[in-house]
Amino acid sequence: MTLAELIELETRYLLAVGVTLLAVLALLIQSRAYRARGRRVAQLAQDLQESQRIARIGTVRWDFLRDRVEWTDEYARLMALPYGGHMTGGEFQGMLMPEYETLVVESERIALATSAETGKPAQREIVYKLRARDGRVIDVAAVSELMADREGRPLYLISTVRDVSEKRRQQTKLRESEQNLSAAMRVADLHWLRQEHPSQDVTWSANMNRLLGRPEGAKPMTLKQYVHPEDLARLEKVLESQRDEAGPKGTANYATNLRLLREDGQDMHVRAYLEAQLDENRELVSVHGVLREINEELAQEAKLQEAVTAAERANQTKSEFLAVISHELRTPLNGVLGMLSALEDGRLDGEQRSQVKIARSSANALLVILNDILDASKIEAGRLQIEEETFELQGLVRSVIHLYAQKAQEKGLHLDSHIDETVPAWIRADAGRIRQILSNLVSNAIKFTSEGSVILSVDRCALATDGKLHLRLGVKDTGTGIPKEYHSRVFGRFEQLGASYSNRMAGTGLGLSISLSLAELMGGQMGFESREQEGSHFWLDLPVTASEPLDGEDHDCDLPELPRMRILVAEDNGTNQLVIRSMLERMGQNVDMVVNGAEAVQAVRSHSYDLVLMDVSMPVQDGTSATREIRALRATGRHLPIVGLTAYAGADQHSFYLDAGFDQVLTKPILTRQLAAALDRWQPDNMDGTVQEQAAAPDPAPALTANPGPLPGQPRDKAAPARKAAAEPLPTASRPEAPLRPAASDDSVASPGADVAQQSDTTAEDHGAAAPGPSPQDAAATPDTPSATNGAAVFIDAAPFRARLESLNREFNGGLAEKMLAATRRDIERHIGVLTSQLALPEKVADGDALRRSFHALVGIFSTLECETLATQSRLLETLPDPRSEATQLIRDLLDQLRAMRDLIDQLMSEEASRQPA
Repeated sequence: MTLAELIELETRYLLAVGVTLLAVLALLIQSRAYRARGRRVAQLAQDLQESQRIARIGTVRWDFLRDRVEWTDEYARLMALPYGGHMTGGEFQGMLMPEYETLVVESERIALATSAETGKPAQREIVYKLRARDGRVIDVAAVSELMADREGRPLYLISTVRDVSEKRRQQTKLRESEQNLSAAMRVADLHWLRQEHPSQDVTWSANMNRLLGRPEGAKPMTLKQYVHPEDLARLEKVLESQRDEAGPKGTANYATNLRLLREDGQDMHVRAYLEAQLDENRELVSVHGVLREINEELAQEAKLQEAVTAAERANQTKSEFLAVISHELRTPLNGVLGMLSALEDGRLDGEQRSQVKIARSSANALLVILNDILDASKIEAGRLQIEEETFELQGLVRSVIHLYAQKAQEKGLHLDSHIDETVPAWIRADAGRIRQILSNLVSNAIKFTSEGSVILSVDRCALATDGKLHLRLGVKDTGTGIPKEYHSRVFGRFEQLGASYSNRMAGTGLGLSISLSLAELMGGQMGFESREQEGSHFWLDLPVTASEPLDGEDHDCDLPELPRMRILVAEDNGTNQLVIRSMLERMGQNVDMVVNGAEAVQAVRSHSYDLVLMDVSMPVQDGTSATREIRALRATGRHLPIVGLTAYAGADQHSFYLDAGFDQVLTKPILTRQLAAALDRWQPDNMDGTVQEQAAAPDPAPALTANPGPLPGQPRDKAAPARKAAAEPLPTASRPEAPLRPAASDDSVASPGADVAQQSDTTAEDHGAAAPGPSPQDAAATPDTPSATNGAAVFIDAAPFRARLESLNREFNGGLAEKMLAATRRDIERHIGVLTSQLALPEKVADGDALRRSFHALVGIFSTLECETLATQSRLLETLPDPRSEATQLIRDLLDQLRAMRDLIDQLMSEEASRQPA
């Protein structure tokens, strides 16, 4: 072999080795690339499997040529199949729920036909139900790709399958809820709307078009297009204000009545419930609303209102009729009582006297009924007013106990009271109304108790939670009790406790109803506990205000500073003279005292005064005519203030006195603060040399101290209780010889405290009737008065009289008691003489004017001494045209009381003298 051949052979060898090495290197590189790609594919497969698991989406592949169905792990979990397993196409189709087989097969046929036609895979989306291997029925949503050849033979199916069972259930519930809501709105005739902002896109319920009178299917309109302009402006304003309050992304809600403009031109009234959705800038996003037609409802309301108005008019007419009839019937009834009293004073045998007593009792019963009806009509008409005053609670309780002490004693009952030591001694409330309620409760308790006790108690109310002072005033008895079946009717009007009770206890059944109304007017409430044959406990829970005493040793602490003035006092009774002089001198004033109007005129002629205090009723010349004469004397020059003093405080009297020339009127009893205020008002420093403007309304009446309650003659502004009517006098004839006093009015004659004068044995009070007060004839005809009892009469106002003396003595730092007793005794002795002499005369000869002047003077004395019971009796007698013939027995009773008072004064004077140093 030649060298050239060897070289060529070596070259070929080397080339072959190089090519082999390159091939091996290429294979190595390709192998590494294949391995990397395989890892990437495996990772992608793993990622795909994980994504399906997270998304809960499974994949299934059906190879039609091999009739083999394979699936992913997630599909296996979904259908409870083995992981990595496979099945035939028939087994796969067997998992379909029968009702979906036709639907699925038909969808596959259509997709394969499409693929054969296009030569590309065809897609299909379908929802159907499958039964998993564990028996569960699953709603699945499948997105599939199917491939067929040109001849239409199926090649494969690949589907991604997702479990939508929960979504389908929610959709079903939502659909059912929408159907229910739609049915409810249809039944309730409700309409809904939604208006987007600012796009103004509107959607609403189909029945909105019917509401607006538009054709069905008409395009929804915005609120501005169908809401009445006036209502729309109001709606926008309210929503704007609520938008500021709602805050960012909040809601503003509003409910109102709107008028909608129908296409037929008529207004449709709807009740609209609207909600405005706001964004983070509080800008309006949308308005949702529900509307309800209320045309018929408004028409019904209008008819109902007309019916209510008509009923109220009828009720008012009824109340006015009852009030007028009650008032008119009382006048002849008072005449009947007066004539019965006159008959009883005559010569009667035993049987006749018994008949008159029965007639009088029946007339009294009728009077009580009339009073109850009148009081109930006033409450119903809303004419009762609550008037608060400061008073001593113990005195009020004592006055109620005293009023019924004799009745309790006659029945052998123990009547007592108890006030808890934690209860304030002085409170501020309506004393008259409280006394009226307590009187009714005590009267009922005595009436329905045959043996045992009746206890009036006052405690702090344990149920009070508002931080205020609440008192419980209760009356507990050991009487018959109330059957349980009647409990719900106790406070009803005209209700009584069945035939067995009403047969024994006559009456209207109004007392407790009236008491409950009064309690509610005062902000309180009433309740009771009762068991048959075990007794009853009635109570009044009342909010009150604790108060300081009106009189006391620190009485001067807030009196105004007054200059020294020269004051003329015209007062005819010594008791009032002493009290007024003591008050004025204590204030540092210079006092001149006269005893009648003529002396007052003469004093003004002779001296210069800064102020005149003038009693309106005095002998020789009354205060009214004296004031007119003084005004005529001083028609020019400095105005002389004249302040009237009277035991009457009716608004009509004040107008009368002011018209007569008085600058102001004070009501007895005159308290230091009240008198000081008057002096401060009319002191020279406050006068400008011209006639001052006179007061147009009465000054507030002072509150009592020892025996609280409305002042004698204090006006109640048509708010007197049931007993007030009983005290109404017969019409008073005009008397030229006594021009100073106007005819007594309803309000000047009685007050809620006037019932304390009654001592009658009237049987008309029942468990539902208020205790009546006396008319003059009623009291005159009463057999249970002191004059009819064995032995000397008991002074019925002893407790308040003593308390008043002690109060005045404290106020003037001692030393006044002896003078007061002496002055009062002289006055009482004088009036005992007047009454005794007039009673000794025949009726036709007796001087009625002298009697009336005496009664008027006694009103002043008793008012000053706070003897309310006797002040009331005297006031009633004064109103009679002919007291000697109309109320002889009442005059005798009053005379007995004057003697009893005189005896008490003698006793007190003896006690006072024994305390003086020897």
